[in-house]
Amino acid sequence: MLKGYLSSGAARRGKEEIHGQASVALVGNIDQLVREPLYGEGLKANDPEQTGGQLFEPLPAALGEDTAVMERVSAFLPGWEVPKLRPEIFAKGRALPAVVLARVLEELRDASYAAAVRHRIELRGNLTGRDQRAAWETIEGLTKLICP
Repeated sequence: MLKGYLSSGAARRGKEEIHGQASVALVGNIDQLVREPLYGEGLKANDPEQTGGQLFEPLPAALGEDTAVMERVSAFLPGWEVPKLRPEIFAKGRALPAVVLARVLEELRDASYAAAVRHRIELRGNLTGRDQRAAWETIEGLTKLICP
C-alpha cells in the first residue's frame, strides 16, 4: 500500500480506492553516529577515495532494503543539518503569521512551476524515470517555497 500511495497518491482498501493529497514524512533518529551511515565504519569524512555507507540502513529492512520504496522517496532532509530553533532566529517586530504561510502553501499545492524552470535545468546521469520524477517534484516544491 505504501509503494502505491507514494507512486500515485492512491491506496486500495478492499473494493474502495482512497485518494490523498498528503505527503508522507518519516521522522526519527538513526541508531548510529551520523558519520557511520554517511562515511562507513572507520572512514574519514575528508577522504575522497573512500566510499560512504547508506543512510537508509537503520530503517527496518522492509523499507531500507526495498529499492521500490526508496525510488519513490522524492527528497531526504538530514535532520542534523537543520539548525535548532533558538530565540535569536525568531522574528523581531512584524512577521508573517504561520497560519498565513500555511494558507499560501495550501493554495500553491495545485500550482505548477515546471514550465518556468525546466528549460533552465538539465538532469544528468543514469537516472531512471522515477529518479527524474522525484527530482522534478523536489525542484518544483523548493521553487514554491523560495518564490511563492
